[in-house]
Amino acid sequence: MSAIASDIHGGASAFARALRHEIGTVRIQHSDGFARRNVTIASEAEFGRIVVVLGVHEVALIYRRGERLPQWLAPVLRSLEERWGKEPGWDSYGAKPTDLKHAQRLLDCLLVVMEDASTPPTITPLSDSGLQAEWHKADGDLEIVVSADEPERYYYYDALTEKEEGGETKKQTLRLKDLIRRF
Repeated sequence: MSAIASDIHGGASAFARALRHEIGTVRIQHSDGFARRNVTIASEAEFGRIVVVLGVHEVALIYRRGERLPQWLAPVLRSLEERWGKEPGWDSYGAKPTDLKHAQRLLDCLLVVMEDASTPPTITPLSDSGLQAEWHKADGDLEIVVSADEPERYYYYDALTEKEEGGETKKQTLRLKDLIRRF
């Protein structure tokens, strides 16, 4: 998948257990490592667009026609949709609603560190309007945390050795890819 576009308001829900394809010329943000740059699509026939409802936002995911979308994408989008913190206080303790920009940051990160057939994480909202992706198995836990006021970070716990590690995702992409393969 080549990009994640910004929030688009005013359309009908397009992600209600199925993805609907649309074509259009839009401004996109390429996932190029973790850098972003705006690009205008020149030939709309080359690209497809999936509109996804996340919380109260509609988001367009842009991809090059003929490219397969990652297998993990639909389960991650479902998890985002189902667990989105929509209202202030969604956790009964004054949590802020999930912020779309943090969802975009998390998806950008996942596009970099996950392979096509990677096991999809469960997405969990954070009380500061951020999100985290989680993988859990008997022998370990992995979390990628996108909080409102810090760079993206990961935390890993190996239950067999009882060792923990963590760091910024941008500095540890190869390590993260290796850890995700374990789940």
